[in-house]
Amino acid sequence: KSLVFYTWTEVFIYLFLMIQLLAYSQSGNEMGIKTWGIKSAVFSIFVLVITIIYSLRVASLHYYMEKQHEIRSRLILEKQDINKLWKLAYTDMLTGLNNRQLFEKRLEEYAGYGSCITLSFMDVNGLKATNDQFGHLEGDAYLIDVSRILSEISGRLNMDLFRYGGDEFVMMGNGVNGQELAAALEQANEQLKSGPARYPRSISYGVVRGDCTEYPSLIAEADHQMYRYKLKHYERTARS
Repeated sequence: KSLVFYTWTEVFIYLFLMIQLLAYSQSGNEMGIKTWGIKSAVFSIFVLVITIIYSLRVASLHYYMEKQHEIRSRLILEKQDINKLWKLAYTDMLTGLNNRQLFEKRLEEYAGYGSCITLSFMDVNGLKATNDQFGHLEGDAYLIDVSRILSEISGRLNMDLFRYGGDEFVMMGNGVNGQELAAALEQANEQLKSGPARYPRSISYGVVRGDCTEYPSLIAEADHQMYRYKLKHYERTARS
């Protein structure tokens, strides 16, 4: 745009100067007219210089704006790449949940806060039998359904949910007590049992609350309670 403006200004001044030169060259013209012509020519040159300066500044502004847009676009792409790498590093591909690596990272963050947390260790009952009898696709569907139900609970209670590995999940947060979480997990079991399936579905879980700086012992205690729950509720049912 600045180049077009500059070009048309040059054309206008050129035509104006040609007219002035033609008038100046006429022998019959008075000195006053010729003087006015010279002044007009000087003024036209001044306007041309101003136009060049203006055009250069506008062109420079456009150049820096384009460079800024280019840098912004590159930063957006780099951020998208970082988000993709973060997702690959910390997301379980099957369920879409946070993975064990992020769980360990979050534990360290919670420990830095120095507050108490409520933690549940959960295990999907009968997954191996489901895989053996109905195939791994059905087992994957079982895991995905459990993940969906647990995600609803973690969202409602404002807790973090992770797939710990295999058939194990972990949920933790510092804004809920153990009784409330245990009640929600019992409701999850009711949902799983009432859902359409060719095999029994349920989870075993253990819930603990304690100092997050001692999270290794919390995890061990939650795991221990989960196995006690499994022996009491699932193993007995499976044998009967």
